[in-house]
Amino acid sequence: MKKIIKLLGGLVILYVFGMTLTYMIPNKSINENVADSMEALNSEKEYPPVNLFDEKATRLDNFTDKIMIDKARGTKESSLTEGMFVNGYPRYWHGYQIF
Repeated sequence: MKKIIKLLGGLVILYVFGMTLTYMIPNKSINENVADSMEALNSEKEYPPVNLFDEKATRLDNFTDKIMIDKARGTKESSLTEGMFVNGYPRYWHGYQIF
C-alpha cells in the first residue's frame, strides 16, 4: 500500500513539474504555429473521415483539436497557475500539452 501511495505522489509531482515547464514556453514561440494550425483545421470539416471506406471508424475530431490548440496559447498568469487550471478545469489532466 505504501508503494502505491509513493507512486501516486510521484506521479502528481511529475504532472505538476511537466505542466509548469510546458507553460514556461514563451507565447511568441507558439502563436505563429497556433495560427497556422487553426487555419488548417478551419479549412476542414469538424469531423472529417480519413478513410472513405470506413468513415465512422476513421473520423478525426477537429472540434476538440481546435479547443486544445487554442488552450496551448495560455494567458498571462504564472506558469504554475496556468498549468494546473487550464481553462478553469483542473480535474482533467491536460497531458497532451506536454507532448
